[in-house]
Amino acid sequence: MNIFKSTTKHIYTAISGFMFAIIISTSIASSLVTSSASALSLKGGADCSSNSVIKCGLFDTTQLSGLLSGQTAIKDLYASSPFNISQADLNVINNTSTTTGGNYTVAGSVDTNNNVIVGGKVVATNAITAGRNPNSQDIKSVTFAGTKFYVRHPSASFAVPSLDAFVVMKAGVFQYAILTPCGNPVAATPVPVKVPTVTTPIYQCVNLTLTPSATDPNTVLFQTSDNVMNGPVFQNVTYNINNTTTNTQITTTGSLNDNYTFTTYGNLTVSAVVNFTLNGATVSNGGSGTPNPCVKSYTTALPSTPNYSCQTIAISPDPSNANGIVATNTETSSTGVTLTGVDYNFGDSNTTAVTNLSNLTVTHVYSAPGQYTVSVADTFLSNGTSYTVSGPNCVLLVTIAAPPSTPKCTIAGLTEYPANSPNCVVAIVPAKLVNTGPGGLGTFLIILGVAAVVSGGSYYLLGKKRNHDPLDSL
Repeated sequence: MNIFKSTTKHIYTAISGFMFAIIISTSIASSLVTSSASALSLKGGADCSSNSVIKCGLFDTTQLSGLLSGQTAIKDLYASSPFNISQADLNVINNTSTTTGGNYTVAGSVDTNNNVIVGGKVVATNAITAGRNPNSQDIKSVTFAGTKFYVRHPSASFAVPSLDAFVVMKAGVFQYAILTPCGNPVAATPVPVKVPTVTTPIYQCVNLTLTPSATDPNTVLFQTSDNVMNGPVFQNVTYNINNTTTNTQITTTGSLNDNYTFTTYGNLTVSAVVNFTLNGATVSNGGSGTPNPCVKSYTTALPSTPNYSCQTIAISPDPSNANGIVATNTETSSTGVTLTGVDYNFGDSNTTAVTNLSNLTVTHVYSAPGQYTVSVADTFLSNGTSYTVSGPNCVLLVTIAAPPSTPKCTIAGLTEYPANSPNCVVAIVPAKLVNTGPGGLGTFLIILGVAAVVSGGSYYLLGKKRNHDPLDSL
């Protein structure tokens, strides 16, 4: 069966030496033999009939220049509409590299559905080809250099389901094709290449507004708006405050909406830089344009009489430690003055700097009882200058009492025991009376009575002498 339909009879002739015709009843199979940046070769069937534009076709793109040498009619057919294959196109048909940015050649096929196939995918539709023999379904005929060609669809021309082709592409889009069994050119409508949607991360600082407080013009609400899409996550805002009057700069980090009290005075420039997290890294945007919507000017005035003082220090016992105290400081400051530090001195060579200025209460434990002078100093910032103040109201004398002592035993030989110890007692041994016979007990009692009288009299006389009783002279 012929691979092309025709109203004339075609004879397939064996070509001795290096070419031969292969007649396939259903399709012509092909396989890629070589593929490089310089050439492409296909091994498939050859049509050596009179319908072939290039008799017996071509199996390697490098053959094309030799086969077209002196073939003006074929070159003109290639260059004509709808094929539009120029000499410049033919000069680079050996290129198979997709990285050059121009045309590149790949192995493909054209089928009777009028489709161009590459890698199993349709890259072009509504294909049109041309041959030397007429067909009842020809679209038109053209003549070049005395040679007549007939233009028609593959569905009207092919006697087999598909034919191999060198398919020329550019950036994934079909350009043209040449059938390898016969050299016939092919034009077709390219299938649009679906460009993958690239989601570009967006992170922008859109605007910054500065709104002064109704009660204090130096306290301002910073409001920053941002635009974030396709991945970035808001992190924070860096506010840069540049004083063009004093040539100083302050940087602070906050959120999209922050109240800020200026501690520097003069002509200020405030800029907002919005920071985002993207793929584990920090990316930033400070706005764009002239003027930049994320950069604003502001003017602050120095207070006429800035006030700041260490007002009081209060001290109370620490209920959790006998040698501990709890100290609390209060301070006052006027608008435009900012408390920047609080430092306690506990009078025992120990000091504490407060790190959280929203809570000025600290605790301290002394290592031994005694009297200690506790003082506190407050540091303020006013118009870019730092001031440290204390005062008599911020100094107190603290007494850490020694623990009460335990009374000791007063009995000689037992003083090492506490007074309430069961060891602090004298053991009384009952006296053993001697049997003196009748009348002995009575005599003993009389003796004890006399002894008591004598002892009492002696005590009385001794007492009078100590008190210098006037009666001593009588």
